[in-house]
Amino acid sequence: MADWRLAHLSHPTILIVRNDGLGDFVVTLPLVASLKRQVPAARVFVLVSAAVAELVPLLPDIEGAIVDRGLLLKRHRKAFTAIEGRQGRRMGRHRLQADIESHGFDLAILPYAEAASAALIHRAGIPLRAGSLRRHFFWRFNLFNRESRRASPDPEWALNLGYLELLGLRREFAFPRFRLGPAVPAAPPRPYVVIHPHKRSGTALAWPGENFLAMAREAMEDGDEVGVIGDP
Repeated sequence: MADWRLAHLSHPTILIVRNDGLGDFVVTLPLVASLKRQVPAARVFVLVSAAVAELVPLLPDIEGAIVDRGLLLKRHRKAFTAIEGRQGRRMGRHRLQADIESHGFDLAILPYAEAASAALIHRAGIPLRAGSLRRHFFWRFNLFNRESRRASPDPEWALNLGYLELLGLRREFAFPRFRLGPAVPAAPPRPYVVIHPHKRSGTALAWPGENFLAMAREAMEDGDEVGVIGDP
């Protein structure tokens, strides 16, 4: 399947599924940026949580967002069901599937997936579906990433670039582009470093807090402004 090549499609429409957290979405952006540099005609959409969807207008490499309101991931479904009930969840999934089908995607990339996400993408009829071979629902995909997130010494953004090779593209980093609106204050005169130090799960390697603290201190000693983002 890897020999089909994106170049065979004049204007490929691609969905990247990253409906977990803010940090997880951010480390997927180099994949999006590199994909757009190598295939400028590609139209890239993302399936994300409602909170992350607010960032998409700031990212010119992304055409638009499809919002998962808490229907697919295990840690989100419990809260959604408590509010809208199981019937509401079923109806929500049908609407979400119809939204995905309406875009006519050529390809879906799932850098991180749980069973419900993979099943929905499969049922939506997207012909090419790239995901991990190491999940029990791997049969939902037909382009397979064989790398292990747990075993690899590489950071997650680098692992995400492995999907480029599945598409017949170069596995190379590209820095994401941002488009800041008039409501955003002017950039500070000094370089500005944003640190997102928290990770809930153990699905991939993560630095301990003292490493983030050391990095922040080093940046400040170099004259950089440092900001920290994350939940409590």
